[in-house]
Amino acid sequence: FATVKKMPFPLNNREFVGRNIWKRKSSDTVAVAVANAGNKIDYGGGMGNLTRGKAISLLTATNIEAVEGIPQCKINLLQYLDSGGYIPERVANKKIPIAPDVLKQLCKSFQRDDEIDKAKMTSLANTIKYVPQNYNEKEKEAIRKGKELNSKCKESVKFDELKNPDDKIKSKGGHIDGESLVTGMATTVVDASVEECAA
Repeated sequence: FATVKKMPFPLNNREFVGRNIWKRKSSDTVAVAVANAGNKIDYGGGMGNLTRGKAISLLTATNIEAVEGIPQCKINLLQYLDSGGYIPERVANKKIPIAPDVLKQLCKSFQRDDEIDKAKMTSLANTIKYVPQNYNEKEKEAIRKGKELNSKCKESVKFDELKNPDDKIKSKGGHIDGESLVTGMATTVVDASVEECAA
């Protein structure tokens, strides 16, 4: 493969030519090395003066514990770069942070965050629904205060309807028992079970 990295004027653009070599190191680990290749590349013209650089990389992928049945692996990337000549420090400092861009591309290509979040939510919802919970005194007190506030809000006649930009949400606001701070209430309908909402 070949890639050309753009450099600011008056520097020549840098060309890197290499080949990928992969090897299984164990049942859970695979390594991919990038070695330099001396091939001359025909770009069909229009590339200007190119300076050939050298790059050596080693990417190691190791399976780790799956998350709710979704496989995951940990990636380590080692890179060595020879730009083929002098590059000012300010340019190097700008280019080096984007060198491991392959990791960003890998994460984006295999991203399954929504599936993982859904699986975690389902697992927690099942725990809430089927596993009896034991609460300590502080937790019981917090629940009691929450219920008490909810009852006061529902019974209060001093709450005013508030306009909401989302017509699926109804909002109210007001003062409870003469308090100076405003308390707000909002209600809506969600297409989910109570356990899923709590999760």
